[in-house]
Amino acid sequence: MKRKLLKKMYTTRALFLAIGVMVMSVSPIVATNSLAATQSTNNLASNKILLIFNEEPLNISLFSPIFLEQVPALQLKKIIAELKLSFGVLKSVDVVDGKGFAYFEKAQVPVTIGFDDNNQISTLWFGSPKFINVKLDEAIKNLQDSAIGSKSLLITIDKKPIFADNNKTPMAVGSTFKLLVLKAYEDAIKAGKIKRDDVILLEENSRSLPSGVLQMLPAKTPINLEILAQLMIQSSDNTATDNLIHLLKKSNIEIFSPRNSPLLTTREFFQLISSNNDELRAKYSTSNKKGKNEILLGLDKMPLPDIDDITKTATWQQAEWYMTTNEICATIESIKDAPALNNIHNPLFKNLNWKKIGFKGGSENGVLNFSFIGQTLQGKDVCVVFTANGDDKQPESKLALQFIGLLQTLSSVEK
Repeated sequence: MKRKLLKKMYTTRALFLAIGVMVMSVSPIVATNSLAATQSTNNLASNKILLIFNEEPLNISLFSPIFLEQVPALQLKKIIAELKLSFGVLKSVDVVDGKGFAYFEKAQVPVTIGFDDNNQISTLWFGSPKFINVKLDEAIKNLQDSAIGSKSLLITIDKKPIFADNNKTPMAVGSTFKLLVLKAYEDAIKAGKIKRDDVILLEENSRSLPSGVLQMLPAKTPINLEILAQLMIQSSDNTATDNLIHLLKKSNIEIFSPRNSPLLTTREFFQLISSNNDELRAKYSTSNKKGKNEILLGLDKMPLPDIDDITKTATWQQAEWYMTTNEICATIESIKDAPALNNIHNPLFKNLNWKKIGFKGGSENGVLNFSFIGQTLQGKDVCVVFTANGDDKQPESKLALQFIGLLQTLSSVEK
């Protein structure tokens, strides 16, 4: 859920990678002591950014060949188009020494830009936006209209729904199921069964595919339980997740979501969605609980698939984790003080400036979930959970931007 393909398709991303649309430092910004030269460079930067957003079609010659090797023209055009749709018309740019802000109709966006020796763009980065002039109803509509297929959205303030749409329908949520693992972990700590500083040895049969880093470590590597929990939530480490599942036992996690019994580990999930296991996956989807358990026992004897063997089509109707937005909100509220859920310093939420922020998301082909818990400066407890399921790939960057815009409109909502 590293190969770039799998990270993009299956991980619960650190969403600032989707929001901070592109970071490509191929060539350093050249420093100069000349005031005139500096002013000229500042003007060049501002003008180039204005051209990117105000000229149609996008002039690819603005970008250096090395930049375009890393960000192909088609991908670049798509990113710029999504930013235009999300932020509206670019009104002005204020850049000094390669850093500043782009002021759009609907948002103020941090920007970094740099050039090569031919004054072509070699560095371009957009940070987390600060939306302006966006109302709650508009933000909700923008988010829902941008998703593909079925959608579910729940917004609560102080545990009272202020918006609920399709919130009782179970939907595929990807790595957001890891909140259930975190719930079982926190409960086991409260019950005195385990301690945060307990150390276990990584298990070979708990090795999974990325996202994450622990899959690269050898079996029997000692690791602290709280580090496993932090990696599971903060970077959606799948190997950390599966080690926690094996420690806590599936049955102790399934009680929080009986619908997901038998609970899939991420390793089992990847085995099922391997293109080599299409028939087995189809059988799994139509089997009862006993039949599914028999299939999962059989997977123990099968190797972890290669990244290249993971199917590129939507499989969420056959093998996945399913939760309603009501269930997710109740789960994340119950563990809102868990250390692993502390996302206050995540660049994605830089412009929220709330007292508390917790976040988990999930994505794979056709599936996207954003689950947020936080407390505003006014002391309002806010939960926002959004899920989309479709047959085609969800526009993740665009949806992430719209989700941030929705959260920002809630900063001052008084209900």
